[in-house]
Amino acid sequence: MPDPIRRRNSAPPKRPVICAKNNMSEQEGTLPAVAERRRWSRLTVAIPMFVRGTDQHGKPFVDFATALNISAGGALLVLKRRLQPEEQVSLEIPVGLLPQKMLTKLVQQIQARTVRVEPDEKAFVVGVQFVNPLPA
Repeated sequence: MPDPIRRRNSAPPKRPVICAKNNMSEQEGTLPAVAERRRWSRLTVAIPMFVRGTDQHGKPFVDFATALNISAGGALLVLKRRLQPEEQVSLEIPVGLLPQKMLTKLVQQIQARTVRVEPDEKAFVVGVQFVNPLPA
């Protein structure tokens, strides 16, 4: 029987990451430690979102995504569409059935740019940085 502690401490398989800084794939060990770059603490969540943007042909798109974590400065999303590094997108959290007065206060689009794109099994994990940090 395999040792569960050894399996838990073993390194995960390495996957290429596409970063906005140099727009090329980087392999293991070349990215700065994540903790060194973060200015805001992240909250682990599962929030549905709409991602709006314009594709490479100039055609507008709206895709469904799930935010895996979020901070005042950005979010980590999973979606089926491959976004390009530095791509400008707009994020919107869908709201349920609310009176019109409340909708205008709650619904807002958050402008963001992609800073990381990582392929996963059937989707893409995308890190976005908000153009303006969220208020406290």
